[in-house]
Amino acid sequence: MSKECSANFIFGAMIGAIGAYYAHKHKDEIIEKIKEIEDTYHIDSKQIIDTTKKKIESIVSSIQEKIENFELGTTEIAHESIDAMLEDMKRLKKELAQLKD
Repeated sequence: MSKECSANFIFGAMIGAIGAYYAHKHKDEIIEKIKEIEDTYHIDSKQIIDTTKKKIESIVSSIQEKIENFELGTTEIAHESIDAMLEDMKRLKKELAQLKD
């Protein structure tokens, strides 16, 4: 068993060394590709924050309006209203999850 573990360790070390050698030899190409990817997917963080704030404010105001109408007794909360609020919350969670990714 110990010979097998030693062989696996040596094999892993060789693979790591080959990877490090390749990365060192082609580092300029790798850096160039990384910069291309960054430029391609450049996203303005301020724009994302502003868009997110607007969406959150919209959803929060919609929910507050529904709660205020219920408190004033102008409308009854029906299953459809509750479902609509839950859908708003699910949509908000999805958008926030996408921003984290």
